[in-house]
Amino acid sequence: MPDKPYEDVQIEGHLIDSLMMPHIMDQIMDLDGEFEMLTFEVGRMKDDPSHAVMRIFGRDAAHLEELLTAITEFGVVAVKPQDVKLEAADIDGVFPERFYSTTNLTTFVRVSGDWIRVEHPEMDCGIRLDLAAGTAETVAMSDVRTGDLLVTGHKGIRVLPLERPRESQPFEFMASAVSSEKPKAQIVHEVAHILRQIKDEGRLTIAVVGPAVVHTGAAPSLARLIEAGYIGRLRRQRRRHARHRIESVRHVARHQPQGGHRRARRPRAPPARHKHHPALRWHPGRRRSRRPHGRSHVHAHQDRHPVRARR
Repeated sequence: MPDKPYEDVQIEGHLIDSLMMPHIMDQIMDLDGEFEMLTFEVGRMKDDPSHAVMRIFGRDAAHLEELLTAITEFGVVAVKPQDVKLEAADIDGVFPERFYSTTNLTTFVRVSGDWIRVEHPEMDCGIRLDLAAGTAETVAMSDVRTGDLLVTGHKGIRVLPLERPRESQPFEFMASAVSSEKPKAQIVHEVAHILRQIKDEGRLTIAVVGPAVVHTGAAPSLARLIEAGYIGRLRRQRRRHARHRIESVRHVARHQPQGGHRRARRPRAPPARHKHHPALRWHPGRRRSRRPHGRSHVHAHQDRHPVRARR
């Protein structure tokens, strides 16, 4: 591939157990790019970082720029880094055409050979530099002012990606799928302890639920937690079905007799030829009448009283 433009990049960290390297490879291949692994040194011990050097190939310069911009958020930097490219805003509230869109990860920019940390990391913002003060910060598009120096492209940018923590976390049990071999009783006790503690402190617990609450039959249990005051807010996850179903379960549980569960009666279907049947609707330009067009008065009378007509 000597005729294609390329750039050598490097990355360092826990590349294997944090799945950083697979993410980089997937991103390159999803964008129809190619890569060559020049070196890959794996850390020998658990806390030792790994180091890799890759050569990224693009169809042309624009495609290579797109590939390098896409993998920057995974901590990839050029083997021979350059200073960031700056462009002044020519109008208030408008980013330059090729501005760098930030992430919520720790970010550094290279200015005059020095790496400057970007203050206040935030998603989908730009980076504004103050060369006199030697500082960099994220800026929203609405806060851009004419003359602000903003970072464009991907050169001179380094992002510290999230890595897998080396020690256990308090909520680590929520990071993996539930298995029959895992101590679910212990997990339930931990969650119950947290709910009691939050309620005793007078704080609010927000439950973000989805259709799985209904499909797994957990809606009545969740309704009891709400009634007991352990959950103060309920928010839906994408769909309204779970929240509506829980509200219906709470209504049935509140009105059902004690001593057992009874299924709510299904509403009876309306009789045939209801008053809203198309044959009985009023149409503009026609005299308002319940008699359907082209039918006799007897049939219209039967439509208005379907039960009596059957008898």
